[in-house]
Amino acid sequence: MHSDELPTADSSDTPKSGDTPESSHPSPPMTNPPGETGTGEGVQPPMHNSSNPATPSDATPDAMAASQAQFLQWSETTLQHLEQRRTALEAEVEQLERRKARIQHEMQTTFAGSSEDIAVRVQSFKEYLLGSLQDLVVAADR
Repeated sequence: MHSDELPTADSSDTPKSGDTPESSHPSPPMTNPPGETGTGEGVQPPMHNSSNPATPSDATPDAMAASQAQFLQWSETTLQHLEQRRTALEAEVEQLERRKARIQHEMQTTFAGSSEDIAVRVQSFKEYLLGSLQDLVVAADR
């Protein structure tokens, strides 16, 4: 996968309406409602209070649809936010690449200019030394 690709859900991975992760597992046996006789054996249903959210098996189809709509809205909003952030980051990367190229060009021209200046100075010093040595040789011959 490339960095510019977003992961896509396979059609086999997406839950269909009414499918929940819990629907693939058998539900635990429930106790009989009040007024009916039975053994009373089995697992008690979860207590509903404000701190215990309803499980998907307790939700009505309308609540499931509303929950799915909220999730879709949230995911679309999040995707839009990520796309905007990606666009901004791509623009920033372009700006930084231009800055890098400008600095590299500046360094090359500055270094080339500096090295040329140094070469001229070295050549001048070399010519000075040669001239001085020749003068010394001439003076020594006399």
